[in-house]
Amino acid sequence: MATETDETKKCMDRLGELGIKVTRKNTGAVAYNKPCPRCKCRPSKGPTRFVRFGKKGDPDLSGYVPGGNARPFFWEVKKEGGVPSAEQRKFIDKAISDGCYAGIGGLMELDRYLNEVGLI
Repeated sequence: MATETDETKKCMDRLGELGIKVTRKNTGAVAYNKPCPRCKCRPSKGPTRFVRFGKKGDPDLSGYVPGGNARPFFWEVKKEGGVPSAEQRKFIDKAISDGCYAGIGGLMELDRYLNEVGLI
């Protein structure tokens, strides 16, 4: 079974073949000054800080469909059986209602969507 990373690469490749410009965007958080898992020492004496990058719910792929009627394009990549979070669903639903190209799924769902909206 493909991982979500595999699906993301396949989706980016397909969109690139069609001239749709997208970039991958990560969201999450990282802890700085976290104890070393092996020896439990700390790299410095300060407190542990958590730094969040991206916004919860932001899609994996963001970009645009070029041309005279350029429109934003958003895709939340999910491997088979993957379920979007409420925040991801809300973002995609809002993007669609605002007139953007947007959806959720792996390569099969992306191909189906691109066909439905006339991009292939």
